[in-house]
Amino acid sequence: MRKRLGKIVGILLVAMLFVSMGMGVVSAKKGIMQGDELTTFDAMTLDGEKFRLGHQGYPMVINFWATWCPPCRSEMPEFQKFSEKHPGVEMYLVSLEESPQTIRSFMRSEGLNLSPVIDPTGDAANYYRVTAIPTTLVVNRDGIIIYRKVGVVTAKELESVLGL
Repeated sequence: MRKRLGKIVGILLVAMLFVSMGMGVVSAKKGIMQGDELTTFDAMTLDGEKFRLGHQGYPMVINFWATWCPPCRSEMPEFQKFSEKHPGVEMYLVSLEESPQTIRSFMRSEGLNLSPVIDPTGDAANYYRVTAIPTTLVVNRDGIIIYRKVGVVTAKELESVLGL
């Protein structure tokens, strides 16, 4: 009886492994990842106007973040430093479903001179497979995502990725 139960448990574990491997393959194909071309998505400015973010022939940094996220908060001075040093690289800080008032208050309290946008529905974050924040994408002049990182990035890291 014990051998039979062990065999059944073993078969179930192998079956679960194959099912989870199959799910991984399916989910890996969903959304945009490093090496893919940046596609257009809608965001909202802090003034409530619709904003369409897409490739326009210059390098870009796109960061998904939120004011309540400590790692996100810690990297904002790095984005400020990078933005000031490299004005030819577009910086898009996409806040996830937060109010303009909350974002403005945070920017003001931290002394940041950045222009975040809002992903009001979370659709862009879902499409770009943002499962944790901060998540940063770096897009080259050709519109290809050349770097993707979950976690805090530094100005030096961005410069290295973009060859600046």
